[in-house]
Amino acid sequence: MAHTDTARPSGKGRAPFLSWVLLWLGGILALVLFLTFRWSVYIERRILPGVIVDAVGVGGRSMTQAAAQLAQAYPDMPLPPVEVQWQDRRWLIPANAAYLHYDTWAAAERAYRIGREGSWQRRLQAHRTTLLHGTRVPLDTTLDTRGALTWLHALATRLYRPLRPPDVLLEGETVYYTPGTAGRELDIRASWERVRAALQARAEGDLSTRPVELVVREVGPPSLDISELQKELHRLIHPVELVAADRTIALDPVLLRQIITLTPVRGDDGRVRANITVDEERLRSALEDIASRYARDPIDARLDYDPQADAFIVLSPSRDGWVMDVDKATRRVKEALLQGVARVSIPAGPVRPRVPDDATPAQLGIHDIVGEGTTYFRGSSPARVHNIVRAAEAVRGVVIPPGGVFSFNEAAGAITAANGYEDSLIIWGDRTAVGIGGGVCQVSTTLFRAVFFAGLPILERWNHGYIVSWYGKPGLDATVYSPHVDFKFKNTTQAYLLIQPIVDTRRGVLTFRLWGTKPDWTVEIIGPTQEDVTEPPPPVYREDPTLPKGTIRQVEWAKPGMVVRVRRIVRRGEEILEDREFVSRYQPWRAVYLYGPGTKVPGVKEEKKEGETGTGE
Repeated sequence: MAHTDTARPSGKGRAPFLSWVLLWLGGILALVLFLTFRWSVYIERRILPGVIVDAVGVGGRSMTQAAAQLAQAYPDMPLPPVEVQWQDRRWLIPANAAYLHYDTWAAAERAYRIGREGSWQRRLQAHRTTLLHGTRVPLDTTLDTRGALTWLHALATRLYRPLRPPDVLLEGETVYYTPGTAGRELDIRASWERVRAALQARAEGDLSTRPVELVVREVGPPSLDISELQKELHRLIHPVELVAADRTIALDPVLLRQIITLTPVRGDDGRVRANITVDEERLRSALEDIASRYARDPIDARLDYDPQADAFIVLSPSRDGWVMDVDKATRRVKEALLQGVARVSIPAGPVRPRVPDDATPAQLGIHDIVGEGTTYFRGSSPARVHNIVRAAEAVRGVVIPPGGVFSFNEAAGAITAANGYEDSLIIWGDRTAVGIGGGVCQVSTTLFRAVFFAGLPILERWNHGYIVSWYGKPGLDATVYSPHVDFKFKNTTQAYLLIQPIVDTRRGVLTFRLWGTKPDWTVEIIGPTQEDVTEPPPPVYREDPTLPKGTIRQVEWAKPGMVVRVRRIVRRGEEILEDREFVSRYQPWRAVYLYGPGTKVPGVKEEKKEGETGTGE
């Protein structure tokens, strides 16, 4: 009898199915991870969606945007006016003298912190609650009463009637006096407590019209106890010493008698004492005279950097300055005079320069080349080479603190013969002429390129009037002409920057290096691109009486005019710190020939001379 075997299912059919399941699960996991990543990127600098400040939704906005939105929705609210009175006279405090201020920035900060504080479970719970149900953040208010207090001070001035004190006359050590007249003054402290309470009530919704009673005090003229005044005047015979950090300065008795006034005051016990008042303005004026007498600005050191030794070479030493804080000194001296102290410490003394000559590279953060620029001047005249070397040395070793601004004209000084510059070719109006300082712009251009490629902010830069062949491709030059045309940039790194020129007169190469700490940004340069190119005008021939007959010599070479654009993008990660286009406009430049008297130049008409103005090349 034949037997048939029952077919068993093969394991090969389950493997593809399991692979598909794993593939789907992997895809779902990848999608979840991708969405989680996108969500974290979206909310990295934004407030969680669903967050409401008072009645304004700020979800999805940055703190700055949220604060601006809240400031627009909740402007400061002026309080209703408050009436004050004294005897039968009444005044109305203006409505704009006090108002409710909404602290929108603090509310925006609290909104931003939602979902960002605590453990990850608390942050996750905050995200879920806010997205599903929303989260409300309160908006705090503060009462600003500065205007009302200023108004009250102005009213005090109107109500004030000075007390005419006894007339004190000092002859030797004898005091004479005559009785005075009563005075009147507003008790600002007591009156302000009442006014402020009324303003607070207004802020809380109380619109009561009851006027606030001011506290006005009338003071009669006191009698004078001559013996008490004798004691005070005897104290003033001796000078008061002002002790600064590095010196002691005396206020002589003659000056003290102009600053201090003695007023008789009767106490509750009926005794009369001499009350000292200080003329603060006269005291301030006297201290300002002292401050100006000793004041001097600190001078920063100029340093060169040796990367091999990681050490500075001091090119010129620093010098401490000296300054007095006149406001603080006035308050301290006034307090000392009122207390009868004859020796008082004042906030004055030496001021350390921003760049001391004893600093180390590690202290200033100088160890990297932050930027570098190079130009070539081979073939220049000896005078032009001299000026290049002179100008490069004039800015060598300048150290710029973080946040500091560099000015080429300020660092280089005046471009004059007295400062060692020689006559060379400069751009003068529509031609090149001989003048002081030709070649200085080679230095400013080279330094500009180092700063440009370093990504530092350029505060002021001007291109030349026409294309100068020394600088290679147009669009990255920087002309200077003291004091009107300057090159300036700002140090936005976290360390100091040191300017180091390298002049190779044999090969005709000028290089500038900026030493500091390499910043955390990248620089992308797009261009230069040229547009609106125009051909130079026809050549011009001018007669030169110094040339012999039959001689023709070219002194200017034709160059086209154009507009050159260079775009610089500075990034820190995904953040764009700067996206700026530098535009240089160059006029076309014609060739110029000089010829000796009597030389025939067929078909060429001599150019008429015009008024001339210009800038240094």
